[in-house]
Amino acid sequence: MFHENGFGTIEKCEISGNALAGLKIRSGDHSISVKKCEIHDGGGSGILILDNGLGETTIEQSQIFCNANAGIEIRRGGDPVIRNCDIYEGKGWGILCCEDGKGRVEGCKIYDNAYVGVEIKKGELNLKDCWVTHNSYYGISVSDIAIGTLENCHYAANVYGMCPFRARRYIRLVGNKPGLADRLFHYVYLLRPGR
Repeated sequence: MFHENGFGTIEKCEISGNALAGLKIRSGDHSISVKKCEIHDGGGSGILILDNGLGETTIEQSQIFCNANAGIEIRRGGDPVIRNCDIYEGKGWGILCCEDGKGRVEGCKIYDNAYVGVEIKKGELNLKDCWVTHNSYYGISVSDIAIGTLENCHYAANVYGMCPFRARRYIRLVGNKPGLADRLFHYVYLLRPGR
């Protein structure tokens, strides 16, 4: 666990079998980097990121799988950059961004999770060049007060396709590629304030 102005790098490590989150990052003004790690079989989320300040949290080239809650959970001001990770076979979400969490997710594969692949719920999340496939509920779900961009993402073979966006803010869609099954369920609508 990184806590209160902690900083450093975790590289080429295996973190597994924890009772709660495999890795909890709660930082202030310093940078934290997680690279080429395997984080799996935790009793909570694989990685829990919250209370970030001015520092930058980066998670890169890691395998995050078989955790009991979310593969990566971002909340209460957590603001990571997640690049080129595989997030899969979780018992809950692939990525959950909620309670004013933020983040950027680039080049990740999010698949075979037991619930939603990516859920943005009262948060801000930007996804670019990601694959969201074979999740047991929606591929991507946006609800409550949410903002973000889905750019050049591929989503296919999720049990219920894409969730209707129930956002009171704005989600921008740019060049995404739904699979055939997801096109059948792809009902996107935006609820703006005052509507």
